[in-house]
Amino acid sequence: MKKTHFKIRKLTIIIILAFAGLASYAQNSTLVNAFYSRAQQEYTLKNYAQAISFLEMAEKELGTTINPKITYLQAKSHYQYDVNALKSKHLFLKFLNESNSTNHKTEEVSEIINDIENSNIVDSLGYFKDLSGRNGIKKTFFNEGNLHKVENYKNGLLDGVYQEYYENGKLFKEGVYNKGFLKGPLKTYYIHGTIKHITEYNESGKHGIQEKYNIDGTLAEILTYAIDNKNGSFKKFHEDGKTLKKEGSYKNNILAGIYKEYYNNGDISLSCIYKEGFKDGPEIKYYENGNQQWVKNYVNGKLRGIQKYFYDNKQLSKWEFYNDNGKQHGENKEYYKNGKLAITILYENGRVVDVIEQQNSKGRNINKSKVKQNPYAIGNIIKLYDNNKIRFYATYTDGVLDGEIKEYYENGQLKCEGFYNYGSRDGKFKYYYPSGVLKAIVNYKSNSELGFKDGEHIEYYETGEIAYKTTYQYNQEIQKISYYKNGTKSGEYNYLNDEWDYFPKM
Repeated sequence: MKKTHFKIRKLTIIIILAFAGLASYAQNSTLVNAFYSRAQQEYTLKNYAQAISFLEMAEKELGTTINPKITYLQAKSHYQYDVNALKSKHLFLKFLNESNSTNHKTEEVSEIINDIENSNIVDSLGYFKDLSGRNGIKKTFFNEGNLHKVENYKNGLLDGVYQEYYENGKLFKEGVYNKGFLKGPLKTYYIHGTIKHITEYNESGKHGIQEKYNIDGTLAEILTYAIDNKNGSFKKFHEDGKTLKKEGSYKNNILAGIYKEYYNNGDISLSCIYKEGFKDGPEIKYYENGNQQWVKNYVNGKLRGIQKYFYDNKQLSKWEFYNDNGKQHGENKEYYKNGKLAITILYENGRVVDVIEQQNSKGRNINKSKVKQNPYAIGNIIKLYDNNKIRFYATYTDGVLDGEIKEYYENGQLKCEGFYNYGSRDGKFKYYYPSGVLKAIVNYKSNSELGFKDGEHIEYYETGEIAYKTTYQYNQEIQKISYYKNGTKSGEYNYLNDEWDYFPKM
């Protein structure tokens, strides 16, 4: 009797559990259908992220990932949402494997897979070429396979962390985007890893402070930006990263206001005023001992009025006058370091008319310069140092430089040599150190006024190795490269960013 009673109780429990299981299944089935139905609604409304979320909940309630209906909608949602087609392609293939029959959906899916594999809608890495409205992380690589960029997208716009790398794997740039715009600091690094500059951004572009650093980590420059233009004060520093080298202000990328330069001991080197990008007003240059080297006067970028130059002992070395056209005019005088008159040259609107008088350092009249008036000067002008050695030699035609020109150091070594073509520099000009070693070669092309730099310009260390190579086109620098003494490249000027890209010594 007891045994029979136990069997009845056991059967009852099994029946109850079965009904409970059926009830649970029915409840799960209801939730699955509810989640799936909601996912369909979100997909129709193009809320693909929400659709994907509800489909994941449906799978969780279902307890399996094998459901062609859910897989199909997942694949379609990812195809519309993701920046990369590989996830959706995987789900489309999964759907084809789960489907037992061929219908319009399997035909549609096969066509989509074919588009992904054979059309030009995606690139070689599976990323959609048109990212409009798409989301996710996009990674691009160098040809060798190393990571190049990591970009986060939201609704087709860059949104989130952005990173860019050098080919050697070192970080090049990092910043944060918000709805397609850089927000906050963008940091860039040198190829070996030290910080290069930190720039603040907002929706208008560069906005705020930009700090630039040397390759050794010392501060090089501080700039102020507004609306993606240089606006406000800037400071440049000497190699120690602390001592001020230059300071001034920009207005819409153009120099404006007071501008100053300093020696590496902190003493002032130069002071002038800019107005709309042109020097306007007095410019004062100082020797390292604090004495004035020159006082020039500018009006709208051109010399105007009296210009004075001094020796380091405060003695006047040269006195010039420039007319309203920015040309030398009237009697212009030069002096020896002992204060004696060296030469007086008469100009008319930029042309030499005659050498009025010339003396040696003892005050005696000499006749070193040989010129004739016709009506402007024709012939040679020779200028001397206090020790009577030649400082300057040049040939003039119709009052303008025409032919060979040479300048010398006080020790007699050649300082500069070149050629003028009727007032315009033409061909190679060579510059030398006081030791006589070649310092630089500059190429000029003749034009109506002075001549313009064109071609390769080479500067040398005093030991003879190349220090810089600069390429000019119509007086504009288009390339500049610096070198270590061992001949390897040390830097290249980036004209877009107005800064040097440095390379470690090999």
